[in-house]
Amino acid sequence: MRAKQQFILSRDHSDFYGEFFVASVPDNIKQSWRLVSFSDADNLLSTEFVPSFDESLGVKEGRDVSDYYVTGMDTQGGFVYLLSKQYSSIPKLDLRSRKIVEIYSFEGVSDAHTLAIKESKFYVASRESGANKIFIFEK
Repeated sequence: MRAKQQFILSRDHSDFYGEFFVASVPDNIKQSWRLVSFSDADNLLSTEFVPSFDESLGVKEGRDVSDYYVTGMDTQGGFVYLLSKQYSSIPKLDLRSRKIVEIYSFEGVSDAHTLAIKESKFYVASRESGANKIFIFEK
């Protein structure tokens, strides 16, 4: 598995799929991050892929999925929500199509590194001016 050779900054478990999900980070050898899943029944690799953008999303010219450096994630139903510190955004990944189908934006967070979702709100953890802070954004 290639993700063994890359660092990871985020992982989560999906009760919906019964799998653990891990997002690797890009490096000098592999320019894009990838999503990897393991079955919680046998801990064997289930999938490994580099997501793409849904065509209907209208992503800016020249922007690539590898530009989104993933520092956190949360799974909800058949989706993985990925925290991108680089663009202050949360791409929503449809696991069936393997495409990012929606992107949520937020402001005012300089070091976003953890994501949780509860009751249709995004909770983003950050280190701001030497203190740990939680920012809450509506979905």
